[in-house]
Amino acid sequence: NEGDPYFWFYIKNIGIVYLLLIPAFVTAGRTMRWMYSGGLLILLIAEFVLFQPNPYDTNKILCIWHLLGCILTADFVWDILEQLKSRRAAVLLGSVILFLGTFGSVLTLGREAVSSYRMFGSEDIAYAAFIEEKADPEALFLTGTHHLNPVVSHAGRNIVCGSSLYVYYHGMNYSAQEQAVRQMYESPTEELLAQEGSTVLFRSNTIHRIYRLGAEDSAYYVFKFSPSLIIDLSSPEYRSLYLLQLAINTQNGKVVWSAEESETNGLHRALELLIGAEKEQDYGSDIAMKLGAASVLLSLLRDLLPSNLPLSLSELPGDVAVRRIYDVTVYINSHYAEPITAADCAAMAYMSYSYFSRCFYRIMGKSFKEYLNLTRINRAEKALLGSDRSVTDIACECGFNSVSYFISIYRKIKGMTPLQLRNGRPHNKLQ
Repeated sequence: NEGDPYFWFYIKNIGIVYLLLIPAFVTAGRTMRWMYSGGLLILLIAEFVLFQPNPYDTNKILCIWHLLGCILTADFVWDILEQLKSRRAAVLLGSVILFLGTFGSVLTLGREAVSSYRMFGSEDIAYAAFIEEKADPEALFLTGTHHLNPVVSHAGRNIVCGSSLYVYYHGMNYSAQEQAVRQMYESPTEELLAQEGSTVLFRSNTIHRIYRLGAEDSAYYVFKFSPSLIIDLSSPEYRSLYLLQLAINTQNGKVVWSAEESETNGLHRALELLIGAEKEQDYGSDIAMKLGAASVLLSLLRDLLPSNLPLSLSELPGDVAVRRIYDVTVYINSHYAEPITAADCAAMAYMSYSYFSRCFYRIMGKSFKEYLNLTRINRAEKALLGSDRSVTDIACECGFNSVSYFISIYRKIKGMTPLQLRNGRPHNKLQ
């Protein structure tokens, strides 16, 4: 039903009753119209208000409107049949209308009579038994969000997110978690779920939240690196490129390093040096902390180098081009609300439009328009979570002239609409 045109949805599900509603309402008396007006009010509210995230449950509200519509239509048909002079014609026409009005319901009842529904099959039971035998009691499973889930019902294990349909009325909105689960399946990305021992990089202006999905307590260390540290450690001709990779949020850059990756590339050793030096605070600990910070940055940079850039320094883009692209990104982050164009930024960088576009894509890993939209969307996300201003106002403040275009770009980048983000923003478990 979700892909059906508006009127066809009702024609298909209600049939002839829906087709006769308008003539029945026009010819009805005052009392009948007054009775049916309550149904119209229910229809109007149900079209614009989401009472339940499950569309089938929301449609149940329309049953009252449909009942009143059946009464109105039946009265209209009866008046027509009474006006027919031929009793035989009245019986025939009444039978046809009765058949058309009830045939769909008869088929539905027939389907229910011959269908065989089961909650869990033998495969589900075997799967649950395997989990009970092999998995730790505190293990966390990524599953679908369906209600009948053998992992929970039979194995008794925790899952990332289950069905929210029965808790929505109790003030528990899991739309953000459901969206995360959907994204894990449709386009798996490692940044969605970090495990013990993982290293996570949050770049500048990155909206982030940390959830503890398990019941046990957890802890994590936070290290904040100033751009000045990168400038002090690097040579002038490459520092802009390093800053771009570490500080600028391009969305498609690596975010999470697993425990194994962190061990292999030296991140764990460098972080342990930092933590030890910070705890001990003995003679030479300041140097040890700088060495640890330098080692962390080096490990990150070598893993963050875009695939379209060579590892050899001699083959990297020239310092002038990198510095100019870096200056453009700084300008975008400061003037994202203004009508910025690639041609204007190319002129600002003293480059031709084509050369600027090639350099920008090669260094940033995305086109100028993609980066500009990403910057604006990230700023909008911050405003959506941190204020109650309307979506229209936030879209305008972040440089979008069209609200529909803003919503379209937001959905494309974030995988949900701005309202879904705002309605699903957490009020607890935020650390």
